[in-house]
Amino acid sequence: DNNSDIVQLNNLYRNNITAKIICNIIVITQYDAIAEAAKTKEIQVLYNPHPEDGISSSVKIGLNASLDADAVLFTVSDQPWLTSETICELIHVFLNTSKGIACVSCQGKMGNPCIFDRKYYNELLSLEGDKGGKKVIMKHLDDTQIYEIEAGRELEDIDYYESIAVH
Repeated sequence: DNNSDIVQLNNLYRNNITAKIICNIIVITQYDAIAEAAKTKEIQVLYNPHPEDGISSSVKIGLNASLDADAVLFTVSDQPWLTSETICELIHVFLNTSKGIACVSCQGKMGNPCIFDRKYYNELLSLEGDKGGKKVIMKHLDDTQIYEIEAGRELEDIDYYESIAVH
């Protein structure tokens, strides 16, 4: 539970006048408990009525709600060790490069979060099934800035709460 990290990110980019960045955080979920937790942090929630359609359905829901944005950052909720510092650094890297995509990597393994310039919105909206942004990234490696992190643990997916206790 990185609630303080989410609040920190929300406040940092909502109130960052010097960088002229507007950041809207949207949570896409099928679960009421997650929706309620996000709403208590004043975060917009959108429901995914068809999660069985794969990650592409969540990507499309989030992107369709953000079509006026110059760029979007996607991350997943099952990376409990991902830090707000890593997300902020990824945003910094994206803003200070001429690349249209930025993503996190550890020892050559790419993962979430990833940022996409608006020029990739149509490709993201055409994703189907359990295909996410990585499909777009792999097609455009020449336009992708990799942000290398040292703590590979940040990229670990935890699908079950019990898995956290093991670590």
